[in-house]
Amino acid sequence: MENNIKNWGIKESLAHGWKVTKTNFWFLAALLLIIYIVSYALEESAVGFLFSAFTGFIMASVALRLSRNKHTDFKNIFDDLSGGKFVQYLIMMIITTIFIVVGMVLLVFPGIIVAIMTAFSTYILIDKPKNVPWNGKAFWESIKQSKHITKGHKWDLFGYFLLALVLNVLGALAFGVGLIVTIPVTLIGLAYIYDNLKKTETHEPNAPVGNAEVIE
Repeated sequence: MENNIKNWGIKESLAHGWKVTKTNFWFLAALLLIIYIVSYALEESAVGFLFSAFTGFIMASVALRLSRNKHTDFKNIFDDLSGGKFVQYLIMMIITTIFIVVGMVLLVFPGIIVAIMTAFSTYILIDKPKNVPWNGKAFWESIKQSKHITKGHKWDLFGYFLLALVLNVLGALAFGVGLIVTIPVTLIGLAYIYDNLKKTETHEPNAPVGNAEVIE
């Protein structure tokens, strides 16, 4: 049975992303600036690909931590990372990218559906313990769990991703400077949705969602 209970909204999610981004603006701006500079220096190289994957994981981790009101700075941005997790993340990214590209080539719409179904795979992997084995199946478990929690929410998620795309395009058009705001807003908004979907799915009344206070 599909989970049709909805306890989040597009406007609410983006508003949460905006609030958290404002509170942590200088940290996020500095982090994105560092990522941009290093990415530019490593452009079109194998190391550049690995760095891009690495920063994708870190940005998702930061978004999830900040969305949960966890204190996050340059001292602890690697707290969710381990060698095993990163290998699993790379495998997961390769598999989901292949699925999405194949879907896009065939009829476009299947690719969009796959992208939505696997949207929370990274957040789910981040939530796993740090001792994830590099040769395990955490990547596949994360994909399956993401597919499960998105059931009954695909059209709402499509609306969120469409609006997020528009916001990031506008951010890019503003000489790229706007991306310093739109990227964290949309990533934190997505983390907010993930926590709400996870809470609904697992029926955990105390699961960290939205503005819930989390004490480390």
